[in-house]
Amino acid sequence: MGAVQYNKESKRSKIIMHRIYKTEKIIKNRLDKTRLFVRDGVCNDKYGLISRQLQVIQELKQYIRDNRNKQFRFPDFMVIGTPRAASTWTKKVLAENEKVLFSVDEPRYFSKFFLSDAECYLNRIEPHQNNFLNFNARNLEDVVQGEKNPDYMCLPEKQVYFIKKLMPELKIILLVRDPIDAAWSNLQFEFPRKGLKLLAVEKEDVLKVCRKWKLLWSYHSAIPVWSKYFKDFLIIHYEDISTNPIATAVNMSNFIGAPKDDFQESQFIKRKVNEASQKVEITPFYFDYLMELFRDEYENWESLFGRVPKYQPK
Repeated sequence: MGAVQYNKESKRSKIIMHRIYKTEKIIKNRLDKTRLFVRDGVCNDKYGLISRQLQVIQELKQYIRDNRNKQFRFPDFMVIGTPRAASTWTKKVLAENEKVLFSVDEPRYFSKFFLSDAECYLNRIEPHQNNFLNFNARNLEDVVQGEKNPDYMCLPEKQVYFIKKLMPELKIILLVRDPIDAAWSNLQFEFPRKGLKLLAVEKEDVLKVCRKWKLLWSYHSAIPVWSKYFKDFLIIHYEDISTNPIATAVNMSNFIGAPKDDFQESQFIKRKVNEASQKVEITPFYFDYLMELFRDEYENWESLFGRVPKYQPK
């Protein structure tokens, strides 16, 4: 049995190495001197994004060569967004399926940790008990493997392209929530974590945070980029999770290739998870500000999603 397992994993490693070499050739052809950024503070002006991608390719190749006995496997699907749009609920519900391996944490390698050695990513996605929920070494060939990375939605196009070349068969679940509701929920979640009451914080400090977060819910600019490169692309609305969680869960499980029709017994299916500790109604002042901040999202909502937005700009 051990020899069979080794041969399977050796074959998988060869496939991954082939993808890496192919990606290297493509990225080299795209290399230029333009200084690009993954996110603020991630790729500074010392690192052009494309040149960093080539460094990552070299790190991936070297680590796989040095660790041929390990089980390398890129994810089969990713949940990429957005903050406060039920990403934790999605992960918990899907991970109850024995056919799904879901990473314990959010790797976020291609956003927050892209300057770290690629070894840190490969270590975190290597199939073993410490990295995955519902891990079972006997069924590795029969499961789909997933990650949750909410901040990936706002990656620049060159980084989305890079992921596509490394993981050409990757399936994407994009979670969507009304930006005013999502931003206000995030504020209620973040400030109490710092020991602060939201409505007691100086208004300008709150507005500064909102402006910093705007990119996190920039659907009208992000979705065309992701859907351009990934055809297996499923959009899930927060409102649909709230009103019909079972049908939504069935839809997602079918999409990732791990069908499951019975979610009635799920301990999470009708529960909210990761809720804010303080519930505060949004004030007219903040509502009007967020409406103006996200005006471009509301103006493009119906054409993008085929449904009217929850709120209408004045």
